Amino acid sequence: MFFYMMQALYQGYNGYTGTSLYESWSLTVLNTLFTSLCVIILGIFEQDLSADTLLAVPELYRYGQRNEALNIPKYLLWMLGATVEGIVVWFVCWAAYTYGIPKDDNMFALGDLCFSLGIVWTNFKLFVLDTHHKNVMVLFSISITVGGWWAWNAFLSSAYGKGAPGGYYVRGGFVGKFGTDPVWWLTLLLVFGVLLAMEVAYRAVKMRLIRAERWQVRFWRRESGDDGKWRLELWQEMERDAGVRERLRAMARDETVNETDDGNDTE
Repeated sequence: MFFYMMQALYQGYNGYTGTSLYESWSLTVLNTLFTSLCVIILGIFEQDLSADTLLAVPELYRYGQRNEALNIPKYLLWMLGATVEGIVVWFVCWAAYTYGIPKDDNMFALGDLCFSLGIVWTNFKLFVLDTHHKNVMVLFSISITVGGWWAWNAFLSSAYGKGAPGGYYVRGGFVGKFGTDPVWWLTLLLVFGVLLAMEVAYRAVKMRLIRAERWQVRFWRRESGDDGKWRLELWQEMERDAGVRERLRAMARDETVNETDDGNDTE
Protein backbone atom coordinates (compact mmCIF):
# COMPACT_ATOMS: atom_id res chain seq x y z
CA MET A 1 0.00 0.00 0.00
CA PHE A 2 2.82 2.40 0.93
CA PHE A 3 5.02 1.69 -2.09
CA TYR A 4 2.29 1.81 -4.73
CA MET A 5 0.45 4.78 -3.25
CA MET A 6 3.00 7.06 -4.98
CA GLN A 7 2.42 5.19 -8.22
CA ALA A 8 -1.35 5.62 -7.91
CA LEU A 9 -1.12 9.35 -7.17
CA TYR A 10 1.23 9.84 -10.12
CA GLN A 11 -1.41 8.55 -12.53
CA GLY A 12 -3.36 11.79 -12.20
CA TYR A 13 -0.36 13.64 -13.64
CA ASN A 14 -0.03 11.48 -16.77
CA GLY A 15 -3.67 11.43 -17.79
CA TYR A 16 -4.24 7.93 -16.34
CA THR A 17 -2.33 6.43 -19.25
CA GLY A 18 -0.79 3.73 -17.05
CA THR A 19 2.74 5.13 -17.38
CA SER A 20 4.85 3.77 -14.53
CA LEU A 21 6.52 6.12 -12.10
CA TYR A 22 9.12 3.45 -11.46
CA GLU A 23 11.78 2.07 -13.79
CA SER A 24 10.87 -1.45 -14.97
CA TRP A 25 14.04 -3.38 -14.02
CA SER A 26 13.97 -1.97 -10.49
CA LEU A 27 10.37 -3.10 -10.18
CA THR A 28 11.34 -6.57 -11.43
CA VAL A 29 13.86 -7.14 -8.62
CA LEU A 30 11.94 -5.23 -5.92
CA ASN A 31 10.63 -8.22 -3.97
CA THR A 32 13.72 -10.36 -4.54
CA LEU A 33 16.52 -7.96 -3.67
CA PHE A 34 15.13 -5.08 -1.67
CA THR A 35 12.07 -6.14 0.35
CA SER A 36 12.72 -9.83 0.99
CA LEU A 37 15.20 -9.78 3.87
CA CYS A 38 13.14 -7.33 5.91
CA VAL A 39 10.34 -9.93 5.90
CA ILE A 40 12.38 -13.16 6.08
CA ILE A 41 14.77 -12.05 8.83
CA LEU A 42 11.90 -10.59 10.85
CA GLY A 43 9.98 -13.86 10.56
CA ILE A 44 12.94 -16.05 11.53
CA PHE A 45 14.72 -14.12 14.28
CA GLU A 46 12.16 -11.78 15.82
CA GLN A 47 10.94 -12.53 19.35
CA ASP A 48 8.00 -10.61 20.76
CA LEU A 49 9.26 -11.31 24.26
CA SER A 50 12.17 -13.27 25.68
CA ALA A 51 11.81 -16.82 27.00
CA ASP A 52 12.58 -15.62 30.54
CA THR A 53 9.72 -13.11 30.43
CA LEU A 54 7.23 -15.72 29.24
CA LEU A 55 8.37 -18.26 31.81
CA ALA A 56 8.09 -15.68 34.57
CA VAL A 57 4.73 -14.31 33.40
CA PRO A 58 2.94 -17.03 31.37
CA GLU A 59 -0.24 -14.90 31.28
CA LEU A 60 1.42 -13.03 28.41
CA TYR A 61 0.57 -15.94 26.10
CA ARG A 62 -2.91 -14.38 26.00
CA TYR A 63 -1.53 -12.10 23.31
CA GLY A 64 -1.52 -14.95 20.80
CA GLN A 65 -4.50 -16.81 22.19
CA ARG A 66 -6.73 -13.77 21.71
CA ASN A 67 -5.47 -13.00 18.17
CA GLU A 68 -3.94 -9.69 19.20
CA ALA A 69 -0.98 -10.16 16.82
CA LEU A 70 -3.20 -9.92 13.73
CA ASN A 71 -6.81 -8.86 13.53
CA ILE A 72 -9.02 -6.68 11.33
CA PRO A 73 -8.65 -3.41 13.30
CA LYS A 74 -4.85 -3.76 13.39
CA TYR A 75 -4.78 -4.50 9.66
CA LEU A 76 -6.90 -1.42 8.93
CA LEU A 77 -4.57 0.72 11.04
CA TRP A 78 -1.60 -0.59 9.04
CA MET A 79 -3.32 0.25 5.76
CA LEU A 80 -4.25 3.72 7.01
CA GLY A 81 -0.67 4.38 8.11
CA ALA A 82 0.73 3.14 4.79
CA THR A 83 -1.71 5.31 2.86
CA VAL A 84 -0.85 8.45 4.82
CA GLU A 85 2.89 7.84 4.53
CA GLY A 86 2.63 7.19 0.78
CA ILE A 87 0.71 10.45 0.31
CA VAL A 88 3.36 12.35 2.28
CA VAL A 89 6.19 10.89 0.19
CA TRP A 90 4.54 11.69 -3.13
CA PHE A 91 3.46 15.25 -2.45
CA VAL A 92 6.70 16.35 -0.79
CA CYS A 93 8.74 14.87 -3.66
CA TRP A 94 6.36 16.41 -6.19
CA ALA A 95 6.64 19.81 -4.48
CA ALA A 96 10.45 19.60 -4.49
CA TYR A 97 10.47 18.94 -8.24
CA THR A 98 7.77 21.53 -8.94
CA TYR A 99 9.00 24.45 -6.87
CA GLY A 100 12.66 23.53 -6.41
CA ILE A 101 15.47 23.80 -8.94
CA PRO A 102 16.53 20.19 -9.57
CA LYS A 103 19.53 19.47 -11.77
CA ASP A 104 17.66 16.62 -13.46
CA ASP A 105 13.88 17.05 -13.73
CA ASN A 106 12.98 14.06 -15.90
CA MET A 107 10.59 11.29 -14.87
CA PHE A 108 13.26 8.79 -13.86
CA ALA A 109 14.84 11.18 -11.35
CA LEU A 110 11.49 11.77 -9.62
CA GLY A 111 10.53 8.10 -9.77
CA ASP A 112 13.88 6.98 -8.40
CA LEU A 113 13.50 9.42 -5.51
CA CYS A 114 10.13 7.93 -4.58
CA PHE A 115 11.47 4.40 -5.12
CA SER A 116 14.50 5.11 -2.90
CA LEU A 117 12.28 6.39 -0.11
CA GLY A 118 10.11 3.30 -0.47
CA ILE A 119 13.12 1.01 -0.05
CA VAL A 120 14.88 2.95 2.70
CA TRP A 121 11.77 3.60 4.80
CA THR A 122 10.35 0.07 4.47
CA ASN A 123 13.60 -1.51 5.63
CA PHE A 124 14.20 1.04 8.39
CA LYS A 125 10.68 0.67 9.74
CA LEU A 126 10.72 -3.13 9.79
CA PHE A 127 14.33 -3.66 10.88
CA VAL A 128 14.73 -0.78 13.34
CA LEU A 129 11.32 0.40 14.54
CA ASP A 130 9.26 -2.81 14.43
CA THR A 131 11.93 -5.33 15.47
CA HIS A 132 12.13 -5.73 19.24
CA HIS A 133 14.78 -8.46 19.39
CA LYS A 134 17.66 -6.97 17.37
CA ASN A 135 20.75 -9.02 16.60
CA VAL A 136 23.68 -9.01 14.21
CA MET A 137 21.57 -10.49 11.42
CA VAL A 138 19.26 -7.47 11.55
CA LEU A 139 22.20 -5.06 11.26
CA PHE A 140 23.75 -7.10 8.45
CA SER A 141 20.48 -7.39 6.53
CA ILE A 142 19.55 -3.71 6.61
CA SER A 143 23.11 -2.77 5.63
CA ILE A 144 23.25 -5.11 2.66
CA THR A 145 19.73 -4.22 1.49
CA VAL A 146 20.02 -0.43 1.66
CA GLY A 147 23.63 -0.49 0.48
CA GLY A 148 22.63 -2.82 -2.34
CA TRP A 149 19.96 -0.37 -3.48
CA TRP A 150 22.53 2.39 -4.04
CA ALA A 151 24.84 -0.11 -5.76
CA TRP A 152 21.91 -1.08 -8.00
CA ASN A 153 21.41 2.57 -8.93
CA ALA A 154 25.05 2.89 -9.91
CA PHE A 155 24.77 -0.30 -11.98
CA LEU A 156 21.69 0.94 -13.85
CA SER A 157 23.40 4.24 -14.50
CA SER A 158 26.10 2.49 -16.54
CA ALA A 159 24.13 -0.53 -17.85
CA TYR A 160 21.54 1.46 -19.82
CA GLY A 161 22.46 2.67 -23.27
CA LYS A 162 22.14 6.22 -24.49
CA GLY A 163 18.69 7.53 -25.18
CA ALA A 164 15.52 7.24 -23.15
CA PRO A 165 13.77 3.88 -23.55
CA GLY A 166 10.19 4.37 -22.49
CA GLY A 167 10.92 7.96 -21.52
CA TYR A 168 13.33 7.06 -18.71
CA TYR A 169 16.67 8.83 -18.97
CA VAL A 170 18.57 6.31 -16.87
CA ARG A 171 22.12 6.34 -18.21
CA GLY A 172 24.36 8.53 -16.09
CA GLY A 173 21.42 9.73 -14.02
CA PHE A 174 22.48 8.52 -10.60
CA VAL A 175 26.20 8.91 -11.17
CA GLY A 176 26.36 12.24 -12.94
CA LYS A 177 22.97 13.99 -12.80
CA PHE A 178 20.36 13.74 -10.04
CA GLY A 179 22.72 11.62 -7.92
CA THR A 180 24.98 14.65 -7.50
CA ASP A 181 22.11 17.09 -6.97
CA PRO A 182 21.76 18.49 -3.40
CA VAL A 183 18.03 19.08 -3.99
CA TRP A 184 17.48 15.36 -4.64
CA TRP A 185 19.32 14.25 -1.50
CA LEU A 186 17.88 16.99 0.71
CA THR A 187 14.38 15.99 -0.38
CA LEU A 188 15.11 12.36 0.47
CA LEU A 189 16.39 13.34 3.93
CA LEU A 190 13.47 15.71 4.50
CA VAL A 191 10.83 13.13 3.64
CA PHE A 192 12.59 10.46 5.70
CA GLY A 193 12.70 12.85 8.65
CA VAL A 194 8.98 13.63 8.30
CA LEU A 195 8.10 9.92 8.18
CA LEU A 196 10.28 9.22 11.20
CA ALA A 197 8.73 12.08 13.18
CA MET A 198 5.23 10.85 12.34
CA GLU A 199 6.06 7.29 13.37
CA VAL A 200 7.75 8.29 16.63
CA ALA A 201 4.86 10.62 17.54
CA TYR A 202 2.31 7.88 16.84
CA ARG A 203 4.19 5.35 18.95
CA ALA A 204 4.61 7.83 21.81
CA VAL A 205 0.89 8.61 21.88
CA LYS A 206 0.03 4.92 21.61
CA MET A 207 2.33 3.99 24.51
CA ARG A 208 0.89 6.78 26.65
CA LEU A 209 -2.63 5.50 26.01
CA ILE A 210 -1.55 1.93 26.74
CA ARG A 211 -0.13 3.01 30.10
CA ALA A 212 -3.39 4.79 30.84
CA GLU A 213 -5.30 1.63 29.75
CA ARG A 214 -7.12 3.63 27.08
CA TRP A 215 -5.68 2.01 23.94
CA GLN A 216 -7.93 -0.71 22.52
CA VAL A 217 -7.11 -2.25 19.14
CA ARG A 218 -10.18 -4.51 19.27
CA PHE A 219 -12.38 -1.48 19.46
CA TRP A 220 -15.66 -3.11 18.44
CA ARG A 221 -15.92 -4.91 21.79
CA ARG A 222 -14.20 -5.05 25.15
CA GLU A 223 -13.85 -8.37 26.88
CA SER A 224 -14.16 -8.62 30.64
CA GLY A 225 -10.86 -8.55 32.48
CA ASP A 226 -9.07 -7.00 29.48
CA ASP A 227 -6.77 -4.49 31.14
CA GLY A 228 -3.58 -2.80 29.97
CA LYS A 229 -1.13 -4.73 32.14
CA TRP A 230 -0.91 -7.60 29.63
CA ARG A 231 -0.21 -5.38 26.59
CA LEU A 232 2.73 -6.66 24.56
CA GLU A 233 4.14 -3.18 23.95
CA LEU A 234 4.24 -2.46 27.67
CA TRP A 235 6.24 -5.59 28.44
CA GLN A 236 8.58 -4.96 25.52
CA GLU A 237 9.35 -1.55 26.99
CA MET A 238 9.93 -3.12 30.41
CA GLU A 239 12.33 -5.66 28.89
CA ARG A 240 14.58 -2.83 27.74
CA ASP A 241 15.37 -2.06 31.37
CA ALA A 242 18.34 -4.10 32.65
CA GLY A 243 16.92 -4.31 36.17
CA VAL A 244 13.57 -5.63 34.97
CA ARG A 245 15.28 -8.19 32.72
CA GLU A 246 17.33 -9.48 35.64
CA ARG A 247 14.25 -9.72 37.84
CA LEU A 248 12.31 -11.64 35.18
CA ARG A 249 15.27 -13.97 34.67
CA ALA A 250 15.39 -14.69 38.41
CA MET A 251 11.63 -15.28 38.52
CA ALA A 252 11.88 -17.75 35.62
CA ARG A 253 14.68 -19.70 37.34
CA ASP A 254 12.87 -19.77 40.70
CA GLU A 255 9.69 -21.03 39.04
CA THR A 256 11.56 -23.92 37.42
CA VAL A 257 13.34 -24.85 40.65
CA ASN A 258 10.10 -24.81 42.64
CA GLU A 259 8.38 -27.09 40.15
CA THR A 260 11.31 -29.54 40.34
CA ASP A 261 11.30 -29.53 44.13
CA ASP A 262 7.59 -30.41 44.12
CA GLY A 263 8.37 -33.54 42.13
CA ASN A 264 6.83 -32.32 38.87
CA ASP A 265 8.47 -33.09 35.54
CA THR A 266 9.21 -29.63 34.06
CA GLU A 267 9.77 -31.10 30.62
